[in-house]
Amino acid sequence: MFIRLADWETGHEEIFAGMRKQLSEQGRELRTFRPEDELPDVKAMAGLAVFGIKPDPSDELTGGESRADVLKQAIKKEKDSIVFYKGLKEFISARAGKDKIDDIIEEEFKHIRILNQSLEQLE
Repeated sequence: MFIRLADWETGHEEIFAGMRKQLSEQGRELRTFRPEDELPDVKAMAGLAVFGIKPDPSDELTGGESRADVLKQAIKKEKDSIVFYKGLKEFISARAGKDKIDDIIEEEFKHIRILNQSLEQLE
């Protein structure tokens, strides 16, 4: 199950790489705000910076965790990802692929359901 979840996350990275390439190819028009676009919230931008910090997994997992502990930690990470992606949507125009972010958010909810089902099976 964790390998499958990791594969899905790798798919998200590929989506973002594609979006980045698309933005580069389509040029400045997609990367800049037009007068009718809403400017991003500065506090929201600052909050997203926290997600750029990659903690050392050994700081969070000791190796002594139960399966339930690992599943609970994975659920927390998925929820954190949803918060990040919802914040990220504020900075991406529909022209630049906002719908792709919605797709990723839906996948993250799917991951939470899968993890919750696995946790329930342990209990």
